[in-house]
Amino acid sequence: MAGPGGLHPAAAADQRQVLNTALVALFSGVIATSLFLYARHLAVSPAQLAAADCTQALEVVFSLTGEVWLLGGTLPSTLGWSGLALTLVGLLLYLWRSGSLKT
Repeated sequence: MAGPGGLHPAAAADQRQVLNTALVALFSGVIATSLFLYARHLAVSPAQLAAADCTQALEVVFSLTGEVWLLGGTLPSTLGWSGLALTLVGLLLYLWRSGSLKT
C-alpha cells in the first residue's frame, strides 16, 4: 500500500472480509456464471441469445440487493442510482422491442 511516506505493508483481511469475498466468488463467479453460460448454450436464435446476455444486467441489481441486505453494505450514490436506472431502462427497452413486454 502506497502512502505519503512510501510503501507500507497492508493489514491482513479480517474474517468477515474473507467470508464476504468467498461468498461473492461462489455466487457470482461460479453459480451465476454457470447459469448464464447454460442459458447461452440453450439459445437457438439471435433474440434468445440477446435475451440471455441482457439478463446479465440484472446481476447488478441482485448484487446490490444482496450486499445491502445480507452484508450491511451502503446504498449507492446518486450517480450509482443513475447507472442502475439506465441499465433497467435498457432492459425494459429490449423487452418492449422484442415483444415480451406488452404495453
